[in-house]
Amino acid sequence: LPDGAQKPRLLDARDQPLPPAPDPGLEEAQLELALLCTTRLIQAIGELCGVAPLAGLLDADALAGRNLGTGGGVRKAQPKLNARQHEANSADCLDMMENIWRLLLATLRMLLRSVRAPALLVHVLRAAAVLLETCVVLQLVHVRDQAFQLLSENIIPSTGGVELSSLLRGHKLMQCKALVAVVYELASVMAESWVAVLPVFQRLQTALSQRGFPSVDQARAKESVQRSVMSPVSSAVRSPRITSPRTNDNGALSPASRRMSGPVSPTMTPDPARASSEGRRISAPELTEGSTGPNGASELERNSERPEGAVSGMEEQSEGMPDPAELQALRDALDRLFEETARLNDEAVVGMLSALRRVSLDSLSDAHGAGGDLPVSFAERMFGVDKTVAIARHNLHRLDALWGTVTAHLYQIATHPRPAMRQHGMKAYAALIVDGFRYTYGTEKKRQRESGAGGS
Repeated sequence: LPDGAQKPRLLDARDQPLPPAPDPGLEEAQLELALLCTTRLIQAIGELCGVAPLAGLLDADALAGRNLGTGGGVRKAQPKLNARQHEANSADCLDMMENIWRLLLATLRMLLRSVRAPALLVHVLRAAAVLLETCVVLQLVHVRDQAFQLLSENIIPSTGGVELSSLLRGHKLMQCKALVAVVYELASVMAESWVAVLPVFQRLQTALSQRGFPSVDQARAKESVQRSVMSPVSSAVRSPRITSPRTNDNGALSPASRRMSGPVSPTMTPDPARASSEGRRISAPELTEGSTGPNGASELERNSERPEGAVSGMEEQSEGMPDPAELQALRDALDRLFEETARLNDEAVVGMLSALRRVSLDSLSDAHGAGGDLPVSFAERMFGVDKTVAIARHNLHRLDALWGTVTAHLYQIATHPRPAMRQHGMKAYAALIVDGFRYTYGTEKKRQRESGAGGS
């Protein structure tokens, strides 16, 4: 400004109309400014609060190496934290967050719906992860739940209209990977947030299965069917019995039972065209790889290196063909999310099981009729049941603490009006009871051997 000129106040100009001919790219520049301000503000609050940003948020190798616990013990009820920094600034950070969390979530919602360029979207996803971690350490439960709801509904809107294939390419795939990574970090303190997250994993599992990446349970069932088809005579002679996977001493599945003999080869078929109704768009401009402000190059591209998870323009054009290794890592991460629940405390596992029961009730709410085709696949409807059984089988050492929640869920399925649902529920119920008895018997035999008492 010239010497002596009065600095204009933004509040005085807020109701003034825009110039009749704004500069080219002004809307993109405004949206990118919102992106910069929001992401850096969230990161600054997180740093002030002592929160360590989640490393390798979108990296496939980091996703393959994540687990729900560290050192074989029960995971602490908070993310990695600088305790001294948190103790010194937690009160100020809590005061700031209580005043601005609604504005932060509203801006993140706008950015997640508008930003498509991977180089920009990765900054938004990093900020969302830091915000969730900050809410956990500040015990802002209501903000945590709404932030998880925001991320989940942006991937699969409650209004529907999202093709499953779109979850495995482009910005949707980046958002799915980020959500899985954050859940791994905060699994022990999610509580009611599981209700928002699990339906996304339910649809994501179906999408991966359709692309040739079935879950462990689906692959095991397919192998069982193939064995029965290959040897029908021996199957008819053999007396029926319920089989269960082998477990180790603490109730977790043995490595030989966790995976099939080899990975399932994905069938790389061209994806159908992106559905025109893919979520509701807002009026904000869409930031793509080539979006620039009035001064040319994007500020994020000028001032930062290419972030993790970002792809080049050529790679973005071929987003219909994702890397099979990347999808396999995502598939394995989804399986391990339920298999490694033995690392969580009782309260965290019960919260997860309760949310799976709600997922099942929602999936079966329109399937009480005796006939007619189901709108979605049977395997997808049984997601809550299958994952409940998987959690129970990996927590046989404390099944008494989980039994009430598990059986309440399975009983509802075993008494469902639809015969296919009843059969699936009763089979799961019976198999779990057998697994429980076998684990109890094996534990007692081991105790007797160690004490030298022997016994039959």
